[in-house]
Amino acid sequence: MDQDLKDYLDQRFTEMDQRFTKRFDAVDQRFTEMDQRFTERIDAARASMFQRMDEMAATLEEGYRDTQTEVLKAIYSMGAHLEARVGAQEALVTSIQ
Repeated sequence: MDQDLKDYLDQRFTEMDQRFTKRFDAVDQRFTEMDQRFTERIDAARASMFQRMDEMAATLEEGYRDTQTEVLKAIYSMGAHLEARVGAQEALVTSIQ
């Protein structure tokens, strides 16, 4: 009787172990799928963030160029105005001599 009980229990434990193994495998597969989806979403968010940063950098560069252009125009205009004043003063000094 003891051997029969031992065989029965061994068989039941084997069946239970197989059922748990199947369920653990299913859980592992679900975690793997979730990890893959999570990784894909993180990669998509990272790509979107870098794209947005590139767009912002391009916008800033354009703004810097526009500012440089305006500064150069103002300096050129100021230089032309100063050159005209110097010319007028030279003419005045020349006429005084």
